[in-house]
Amino acid sequence: MPAQQEEETQTGGTAASASRARRSRATAREALELATATHLAGRRVEMGALARELGVSRATLYRWFGSREALLEELLLARARAYAGHAHDQSNGRGDERLLQMVRGMVDASRVATPVRKFVEREPGLALRILAGHGGRLHRFFVDMSLREIALTRGEQQARELEARVDATVQLINTLIWMAVVIGEEPPAERVEELAREVLAQNPAPRAGHSGA
Repeated sequence: MPAQQEEETQTGGTAASASRARRSRATAREALELATATHLAGRRVEMGALARELGVSRATLYRWFGSREALLEELLLARARAYAGHAHDQSNGRGDERLLQMVRGMVDASRVATPVRKFVEREPGLALRILAGHGGRLHRFFVDMSLREIALTRGEQQARELEARVDATVQLINTLIWMAVVIGEEPPAERVEELAREVLAQNPAPRAGHSGA
């Protein structure tokens, strides 16, 4: 082999090795970012493909996240937090009214959330377990968010009294929204808002000047 060609081959091999070495230093955060980008592009998130792209082993990904389902839950939870923060900032209400606005926003968002809709359509069982499962982190996030808003106008005591009802209603709302997508229908906006209003009607909000605490 000519010396120049041999040098180029060795240089190319060294560069490839350096690239692999850089990728091998990938972190769990970078894995989550890549998974999120894959999801937002409407593609299926695969552990094997992520591992190859990051230059790590599948075992490393499973060590970081535990399972593919846990990874998907983590990235969807991050999206939910971002949505809730945006909805909170855009709301012109407070407490009960802001909560109703956020519920309406959830329905509106589900209509245009193409990556999540593709996930639901492609893997309905897994998607519903993550998005609407009672023991899931997304479920707990939406329950806690709702209770915080309720407490703003009704006080902590009424929020605690409504927790069981809120817990059940959050699961029902999420199931209605995403099951509609599974069967090819649009989420029932009026029914979802009605369910939210039914929870809030369980205990009247205190009059102005009364915290309800």
